[in-house]
Amino acid sequence: MPKRYTCFVVMGVMVLLAACQSHSLKTGQTLFQENCANCHGIYAEGDGPASVDIGLPIPDLRYLRQSSAGIFPADLVYQVIDGQRDDVTHFPRRMPVWGYEFSVREGDDDSAVRHAKEKIQALTDYIQSIQQPE
Repeated sequence: MPKRYTCFVVMGVMVLLAACQSHSLKTGQTLFQENCANCHGIYAEGDGPASVDIGLPIPDLRYLRQSSAGIFPADLVYQVIDGQRDDVTHFPRRMPVWGYEFSVREGDDDSAVRHAKEKIQALTDYIQSIQQPE
């Protein structure tokens, strides 16, 4: 393939990836507002209206990268949202197990599980996108 065509193919792939990421971030933001903001707050500062009733500190999700040596802990965030990990908190889990919640809402079959994973990934991507500079 001539270099000129290779360049066009690479640019096309980059545009598609950027569009997909933008869609994922928008989806993640919407999911966050619908499912997480009640506790974590609309800006993920840990100050949602339900945080008072919980009686436990709700983490400010904007500083996860800072508290992890400057590297966003994407796998850990995904696992906590999904419900695979709750050992990172030092108190009983109060957060819903979103992997279960999302899959049940979708019908609790293989397709529902796949959609639940996509939603959790979109939430993880969104939380990564709102990290504050160090």
